[in-house]
Amino acid sequence: MHCASCEMLIKEELNELSGVSDAVIDSKTGKGELLLDDELSSSNDVLEAIQRAGYTAEILSEERVETNDSFPEKSEVIVTQNTVQKGDPIKMKLETKIEAEGKVTATPDIATVTMGLSKQGTTVAEAQEQNTTIMNTLIERLTALGIAKEDIQTTNYNVYPQYNYTEEEGQVITGYNVSQNVTVKIRNVDISSQVLALSGELGLNQIGGLQFSIDDTDVYIAQAREEALKKVKEKAGLLSSQLGVNIVSVVSYNEYNREDGYPPYAAYSEYDSLARGGSVPSVEEGSTDIILNVSVTFEIKE
Repeated sequence: MHCASCEMLIKEELNELSGVSDAVIDSKTGKGELLLDDELSSSNDVLEAIQRAGYTAEILSEERVETNDSFPEKSEVIVTQNTVQKGDPIKMKLETKIEAEGKVTATPDIATVTMGLSKQGTTVAEAQEQNTTIMNTLIERLTALGIAKEDIQTTNYNVYPQYNYTEEEGQVITGYNVSQNVTVKIRNVDISSQVLALSGELGLNQIGGLQFSIDDTDVYIAQAREEALKKVKEKAGLLSSQLGVNIVSVVSYNEYNREDGYPPYAAYSEYDSLARGGSVPSVEEGSTDIILNVSVTFEIKE
């Protein structure tokens, strides 16, 4: 402690305590005196108040003195800034934060696609029968390709009437439409083209949302972390040598990851050609970047 503002800061904390009065702090010597009514506050309360101001202290002596109101203790304290041992001052703790990025490029190993059919009939039963027959065949063919039933999920099923309007009769129901979609998870991306080919073979007219992803990213995140921390270590070494400081310890560590570059297959513009049995486009899973950003805060000393 070495300035008048330090004295003021400590006094403000002490004055918040009940039973403390006549506090005098000398910034040059680091010593002070105060009157303390021990029925309202204790010596430990005094030390804690000084700690809240950013300093540590020890009680040098205490004596009982008589006043008009009570018999408080008169305490003499010594105040130092951030001491390791009582009375031994040290420097304020210095910190620096180093950030780095690690990136690993991986090949997706899972594909998902939505496939479906919309059928019309003069009755609901007729439209349902046409739709159900083809969609059941789709599921059988998908299973034959090695896709497990738990990887085939119905995500949409709608029935709604079809209308026609005439001046004579107004709005008239002319039939019904039944629409059904399933989302398919393809764990063997090599058969993606074969899955898409089913849409043309079976006359499906709702296909889209093909997207590739990585089933288990943990191994790639670990690789990206290793690369990022290697960069942090290199930066810490440069900081130490160029600025003449020493790395003491790690204060905190944070990380977050993101996945860039999943190549979703564009929603098909060739729906009609697929439904008519046209050629199926070549499907490429491409690659994706697993990116991990790390932030490490170090304690340093000169």
